[in-house]
Amino acid sequence: MQKLDSSPVRGTRDILPAYARLRRTVVQKILGYYTSCGFNEIETPALERKDVLFGAGGNENEKLTFQVMKRGEKLISALNSKDESLTDSGLRFDLTLPLSRFYAANSQKLSMPFKSVQIGQVWRAERPQLGRFRQFIQCDIDIIGDKSLLAELDLLASTAACLNELGFFGFTVKINHRVILNQLLITWGVPETIRNDVLIVLDKLDKIGKTALLQEIGKFQLPDGSLAKIESWLASTDLPNGLELLEGQHSVPPAVDAVNELVILIRTLESLSGGKYSVMYDPTMIRGMGYYTGLVFEISYKDYPFSIAGGGRYDNMIERFAGRKVPACGFSIGFDRVVSIIEKEELLISQDEVGAAVVYDSDEDLHEAYAFMLKIKQEFRKTNIVRRTKNQHRQLTNLLDEKYTYAFYKVRGVYEKVLIQEHLNESHNAEIKE
Repeated sequence: MQKLDSSPVRGTRDILPAYARLRRTVVQKILGYYTSCGFNEIETPALERKDVLFGAGGNENEKLTFQVMKRGEKLISALNSKDESLTDSGLRFDLTLPLSRFYAANSQKLSMPFKSVQIGQVWRAERPQLGRFRQFIQCDIDIIGDKSLLAELDLLASTAACLNELGFFGFTVKINHRVILNQLLITWGVPETIRNDVLIVLDKLDKIGKTALLQEIGKFQLPDGSLAKIESWLASTDLPNGLELLEGQHSVPPAVDAVNELVILIRTLESLSGGKYSVMYDPTMIRGMGYYTGLVFEISYKDYPFSIAGGGRYDNMIERFAGRKVPACGFSIGFDRVVSIIEKEELLISQDEVGAAVVYDSDEDLHEAYAFMLKIKQEFRKTNIVRRTKNQHRQLTNLLDEKYTYAFYKVRGVYEKVLIQEHLNESHNAEIKE
């Protein structure tokens, strides 16, 4: 019989027990903290219709959508037609679009404003590379129905405190405003039809550098002088860009309001940080999604070449589903990135419940051993039963690796408890003496 390839699909991965335990611990801590802040846990389907997934400003992510083929008669009909699409749905590429549809479908059952937390798998047909997968977890909190600055402050302060709970300190919260960026595009003379495309390119600044960025923007049909203005602005971003420099630069009412929001949010969040993190205005932080309409934000940590959280206000998205404008704002923790850093830097030591394993010798002992294992569940939240192997040292080492603290052995008709680590140390010392 031919042996099948046992590796997972390219761009996906298997999660081994120790790492799965760490991920579960992180999920539980995140959910526990956010729900304590008044966010309500929700779930949405992995599959969404194509009309939900496309045309909402997902930009590059829309191009990376895994589409799902029609089934049965609908597929046969599509195959016989030159104009009919073969697909009718797709795997979600983020949690924001599904949330918008969810809210429109269930708004009558939800309180206003509605604060949600959702942790779930998303899929993108990325080119697989180190640290980038086609299936990964997103962890989103959102506030729907609140157009005030309280929504942004609540999202940012809650997420910063949640990261502190996970062991992250000294990170930087970067904040910008899409209205200010849009005013800059107008000042530069960028036509409205390509403004979003230019923003998407500008968002690549930290990845490709100024020279390559200007070359890419130069491919657009820009009016004379526009590229020079963009180049001058990029040069000015090397200078200190404190809020004092930003205030007074814009005279157009929407931009003035945006500057005021930036100033209030940054100064308020700074006062709440207690020195555990820093807050700054970052004029080059754009966020690539086209659906953002107001304040946008990211969190960077040390010198890692990626953000560990990001989000912003998206006041126009829910209108597609609800037929009316509904203010909305969201923030997402990069779950896989956060977990990888936690593991690497040992920021969070997983405190699993103490576990115990019952070790039995033969099938004749199985009934009694299993009954005893069920009995000790009252004392230990995690229990298991295993048959004794010849190599007891390896068996106990494996149990310890799987977070079992104690082992029970039957001695003179009674099960006695053994502290695994202590037993291993004693056997190791005995070997050395011999």
